[in-house]
Amino acid sequence: MPRERTIEEAMIEIWPFIFGDLEKLKTLSEDWLSVLSMPLRNSIDSEELAQLLNKFGSEFSSQGHAELVNLLNPVTTTRRATIPAIDIKPSKVNWLVPNILKESSLHLLGGDPNAGKSFLSIELASQISRGGELFGHKVQAGKVILFGSEDNASDTVIPRLLTQGADLNNIFIYNEEESFKFPEDLNKLYYEVAMIEPKLVVIDTVNSFIGQSTDTNSDKSVRHALQPLKKVADYYRTSILLVTHKNKGNNSNPLYSINGSIAYTGLVRLVWLLATDPDTEEKIFSVVKNNIGNMSSHKFELDFSNLSEFNQPKLIYRGETEELAHEVGSEYKTDPKSKVDECCNVILESLENAGGRQSSAALGQRILNDYTNSTYRRARKQLENSKSIRTDKGSEGWYVELLE
Repeated sequence: MPRERTIEEAMIEIWPFIFGDLEKLKTLSEDWLSVLSMPLRNSIDSEELAQLLNKFGSEFSSQGHAELVNLLNPVTTTRRATIPAIDIKPSKVNWLVPNILKESSLHLLGGDPNAGKSFLSIELASQISRGGELFGHKVQAGKVILFGSEDNASDTVIPRLLTQGADLNNIFIYNEEESFKFPEDLNKLYYEVAMIEPKLVVIDTVNSFIGQSTDTNSDKSVRHALQPLKKVADYYRTSILLVTHKNKGNNSNPLYSINGSIAYTGLVRLVWLLATDPDTEEKIFSVVKNNIGNMSSHKFELDFSNLSEFNQPKLIYRGETEELAHEVGSEYKTDPKSKVDECCNVILESLENAGGRQSSAALGQRILNDYTNSTYRRARKQLENSKSIRTDKGSEGWYVELLE
């Protein structure tokens, strides 16, 4: 039989949805109950609060429950459906990593099996834990919570974290002996986030932690399960990353390539895709949805040539790229070499006619009239590897240049 929670533990779990200042609760120690006489925020009235406490009432002592209910009597507030715009203070967008990882937001990472999603999650956790670099930007050190369902903590997760240089003092890993499904067990997440105050929470894979009551193909059901996570991210100013798989379809819109309901991509602020380039084995990471910033793509490499003492490859950042993850994934088809060679000649001819340098967009528009995207991409890669051309990014965007 599970142990009875203390009143303090129960209040910490429901505190964000009742009052505005968790830090004050933490500093009150023995007389923390007096906080209940403070005015409520205009998000819940006394009757609703009483119902909420009654819902939790059976899980903590009857004496403590009576104290809470008695303290509710003098509390009154009027809830409004609207807020005057003049009362809302403007605030800046806070990024952990500019245009990629945002504070107080949900993020979604999708990719095929073995695309490297777990490796990337480990890299994010490692660099944040030690205040390292992500996507070429210095990040502030902070704590990370990892909820993982597919990899064993002792023989896989910890060795990978150490390989990436993580500070294990700042990382907290899901205890597999404890049941955790949401929305059923969200109170456990509230408690952990309130106590640890992480900069990042990773849930890998999200479907593994969704309870049986949720239909992952139903928009309404998925929103009901995930909506509380948005409140957690916003209230505690933490980034939450949900990891999932791509579906098997071939959709030109990357947002429709995520497995399950479209509510997954609709609910989060940023969507990322990760794929393996079949020619180079590089990992291509693309931001395919960003409501408040710029899109970008980046390259990573899993270095198997120099395994760590834990027999793990290291994920190495290789910089920004023009390639897009949804164009190099499972839909990739091998083209006849003669077709690729022919496309190479057309690319070189186009660049010569343009004076040796051409915007990538203009070159692509010219070539894709006669060749598939797969053929064009492979031809570009072949010419770059032979040092015939180079691709770079200037003030006006990506361009392709002939080399001597």
